[in-house]
Amino acid sequence: MNDEARDLLARALSGDLSPEESDRLLEICRGGASVRTEFGRLAITERLLQAVHTDMSPEIAAREVVQRLAPSVPFERERLIEHVMRKTWWSVYGPKLAWAAGIVLLLGFGSWATLERRTVATIARTESATWAGTSQEVGQGLRKGQSVSLKQGLVEIKFGNGAVVVIEGPAEFEVRSKTAAFLHRGRAVARVPEQARGFVIDSPRGRLVDLGTEFGIAVGDAGETEVHVLEGRVEAELPGRSKPVELRAAEAMRLASTGTTWIPVDETAFVTEMPPRAEDAPGFIHWSFDEGEGTTARNSGRGLAGEEAHLTLKSYSPEGALPMWMEGVFGAALQFDGKSSFAECRYRGISGRQSRTIAAWVRVPADFHESEGYGMVGWGIVSPPGRAWQLSANPVARDGEIGRLRIGASDGSVVGTTDLRDGKWHHVSAVMYGGVRANTATHVLLYVDGNLEPASRKGVREIVTDTENAPHGIFAGRNVGYRGQPLEQMLPGGAFFRGSVDEVFIAAGALSQEQIRKIMRENRL
Repeated sequence: MNDEARDLLARALSGDLSPEESDRLLEICRGGASVRTEFGRLAITERLLQAVHTDMSPEIAAREVVQRLAPSVPFERERLIEHVMRKTWWSVYGPKLAWAAGIVLLLGFGSWATLERRTVATIARTESATWAGTSQEVGQGLRKGQSVSLKQGLVEIKFGNGAVVVIEGPAEFEVRSKTAAFLHRGRAVARVPEQARGFVIDSPRGRLVDLGTEFGIAVGDAGETEVHVLEGRVEAELPGRSKPVELRAAEAMRLASTGTTWIPVDETAFVTEMPPRAEDAPGFIHWSFDEGEGTTARNSGRGLAGEEAHLTLKSYSPEGALPMWMEGVFGAALQFDGKSSFAECRYRGISGRQSRTIAAWVRVPADFHESEGYGMVGWGIVSPPGRAWQLSANPVARDGEIGRLRIGASDGSVVGTTDLRDGKWHHVSAVMYGGVRANTATHVLLYVDGNLEPASRKGVREIVTDTENAPHGIFAGRNVGYRGQPLEQMLPGGAFFRGSVDEVFIAAGALSQEQIRKIMRENRL
């Protein structure tokens, strides 16, 4: 093998070949068996190293081999996987790669097929993704020049060099190589470990080169670009400037056709990480309201609160009415009058920064009034701010459009776009996933009727729900901020919710869209 072939092989494995160099390498491979063999060995070894790095299971490596074999291979696929796995249990790295490469070479692995199918990045995770173009699947490899077009939702892409990018739709994101990408529009956050230093994201207004950091980038429809450095440093290479501009942590810049402007950094403008996967069956409360009579709604959930979460139907006013039983989506439901009826349990709710999900069927009347929006379900305390957690039909115009789904942490809320004021049943859900930077702008997802709900407005408030100092348990139908003060002294939104609620689930985990839709369809978690 000559120096030209070695150089082309190295460049191919790094994802840096030009179209002309690709053609030349194909020509060399077709003409020399030794080059084909070496290229096949190197390519599969490097690909499997990526699999080992992301998942230590030997089955992953085995399946990686099988997926790259020609369809005509005269071996039964599952038996081949089992054979490779048996040979890999005794060691994680060396034997796994040796057996994988050996099988590939034995079965005549074609190096030109490797070149054409080679991937430089992988779809690692998706959450509530709606695709604008070709649908993508978790685990799918992305080739050089391939784009991800997203209408809404989140997608996490892992690059061959270890960089991870979280994309928030709507967005158009192009994979250029295992060390570079192009964000045509939308929002993305890149987390770049030390070994991936130098990772590049291009935009219509300039190139951003990582210097070992985490940064967010937003590109508008007209190409205007913002970069916000969350940690570390970034170099911005701008048209017309001979030297790059360096941005450090807590610095941000807007890049437009008219020039550049320093702006305040806003780390709350970006989804910095994917929601953690909830357990298959996290602990949860379930109020079905199927009793249909009496003054108690029992908790039929598992693993969270138990009998402490049985609801007692109440009226705040001695002469007021209790919540009324009515026909719901599944069996019976509860109807609240917006004046004094509510329900309460002894369990005080999920606290701190813990992940959580509220899911329920709700019916908001068409003649809904702004003083009747708080709160469908809620817990915690309203002072200091950020210590409450309450699901409502938004009653406060300054926070977003009236009658839309709202989840609030007091002085920080997320408000959706679907008007619930139609007198019909809607399935609603609010998901919060925890973390050290958990706040209402970046760690909350809303769903209406099983679909991810675009946010019309997001407030910014750290989420640290306080149940320890709450003098009450979880409320249904009552504002957690109401302590008996005269209603004219209440802040906008009122003291009691008017509307109907059915099949409430409160889960101690961030449920996925699939799990939420299962609850909606089958009424079970």
